[in-house]
Amino acid sequence: MKKIIIIILITITILFLCLLYIFNYIPHRKYTNSDFGIDTYISKIDKDRPIVTLGSNGGNYVKPSTGTATIQTTITADDIAGSPLSTMQYAWSTSNVTEPTSWNN
Repeated sequence: MKKIIIIILITITILFLCLLYIFNYIPHRKYTNSDFGIDTYISKIDKDRPIVTLGSNGGNYVKPSTGTATIQTTITADDIAGSPLSTMQYAWSTSNVTEPTSWNN
């Protein structure tokens, strides 16, 4: 009698695990948008890079032997492809390793 109960319990456990797997309660498959009827459209990809110019304003800059040099320049940017992005930000860094932490508009 004990063997029959054990066989029934094992059979029920196996069936339960199969149902969990089939209905994805045991994750085994990655869903995509099409599984849920979601359509994805990509349009108007701007593949043209903006043109950025860093001007010297006609200055000649010499690094002083002590202290720091004041460097003035003009940054211009033009997006000829017509991207809706309208903000240009820049940052200065005195290091060639560490990126700047603050950005200016």
